[in-house]
Amino acid sequence: MSFYNPQTGRVDIPPPIKTRPKNPLRNPSFDGQRTESLSTDDHLSNSNSNVTAFSEVEKIISRDDKVLLRKLLRTDRREFITGTSNAMMQAAHVVNAIRINGRKKETKKKMKSLIEELLTHFWFNNGNPFELDSRPNMILLSNNNHSALDLYGLIGLSPGLDRLREINSRLVLDNADWYARVINNKDRNRNLNMNVYPYDTDSIEWEVLVLHRDDFIPPGERLFVVDPDARTLNGDPVDGDQVDGLPSTQWCHIPDGSYHSDLPLLLKSNNAPLTFSMRTAREPEEKLSLFAMLLNLHSKLQAYKALALRNTPSSILKFYFEVNTAINHIFYEPPFLGLREQLYNELLKQQSPSTMDTDSSFPYMPSVPNTQHTPSAEHSFPDSEMATGHYDRDDDEILDERGLTEKEANILMDNISSGRSTGARKVQDIQMLLFGARGYPQFRQPVRAATVGQESDEDSNKDSDEDSE
Repeated sequence: MSFYNPQTGRVDIPPPIKTRPKNPLRNPSFDGQRTESLSTDDHLSNSNSNVTAFSEVEKIISRDDKVLLRKLLRTDRREFITGTSNAMMQAAHVVNAIRINGRKKETKKKMKSLIEELLTHFWFNNGNPFELDSRPNMILLSNNNHSALDLYGLIGLSPGLDRLREINSRLVLDNADWYARVINNKDRNRNLNMNVYPYDTDSIEWEVLVLHRDDFIPPGERLFVVDPDARTLNGDPVDGDQVDGLPSTQWCHIPDGSYHSDLPLLLKSNNAPLTFSMRTAREPEEKLSLFAMLLNLHSKLQAYKALALRNTPSSILKFYFEVNTAINHIFYEPPFLGLREQLYNELLKQQSPSTMDTDSSFPYMPSVPNTQHTPSAEHSFPDSEMATGHYDRDDDEILDERGLTEKEANILMDNISSGRSTGARKVQDIQMLLFGARGYPQFRQPVRAATVGQESDEDSNKDSDEDSE
């Protein structure tokens, strides 16, 4: 793969690799701490280092992704789903980074800064700054699983239905506490403790929700994974738990038949759902973000539901309801919080909790009267049009890959940052800023090798019929 060299102004083609690089995670002398501290240039030029094996592989990866992958390998070591510890992995963003074609550089920078500020405010990183290109927003995935998750939307990563309900129940209580503190003007920060149950991601047993069965694992095929109990942090199998020198593995499959009664989860050979925890060497402030994972899962379900329409299985609809409830709780804000300090204090003096209306979208939380936040005409979209991606635009406006123009992106950012967007509308505006005009990602349609010939035959027959007419 060629890449542009900004120093020479030319496109360089790296020479072919003459020897297969060894997996550094299997090297007992691998110094993870040194890998973390090395700069990118040192990393590539240090031919005597035990991390040189990465260099040959990473030459085909962009500079930014290369640095992220190198740092993530140091702490995570294993692929998130399969538990393998090979070098052919990618650093996958949970909430996708802002890399939008057709945008001005300053607009992309503004979007990224605003999204990071918003997600930090909603406690996506336990009160620490949440950055899109940081460990709390990243997991290690193989090339195939990364494409299945982010390019095609074939799967979703779930904490499990029972755990999700516990998270929702806890968020209701914690949001009530946040509201009380804001009304009493004591503390305007959310102040969740993400290191305790049920928020702690280290204690979650993750599941793989399979939304498109035949595209993820074709009929008759299996996915091999390392046994979750054999996934040690150093990349080596548990003592005595090996088969021919290899770590214990299991083959996984997808359930046959209807999804209306049970969720379509990736199953082990004994037909029990594959569940696995995340074992890493991350620092406490670098733990995987629970809220980012739920936002990612929500976007996959939204896209699937829009594609399936009335054919969405009842089990997925019920699960989507729980995930959607969690997203509403995650982006909940007490009344007046988005307003400026002076106006905020004035409104508190005018109203008491007993006289406030109740927000039906969050039944236990008093809400601001509808007259408090009314977007001005020049800073709003028609609800029925913009939400479906059919907002009237000038002919010369350039759309990016997410279906938004520069002007529309700026309006969304202005609505969010100024406090004009509140409640469900704010959630919608954030999703549109992240995923585009529809509020959810648009995934590509996988091409199945088994159907390529059929499609060609159908096209040929169609052309023949047209010629005969």
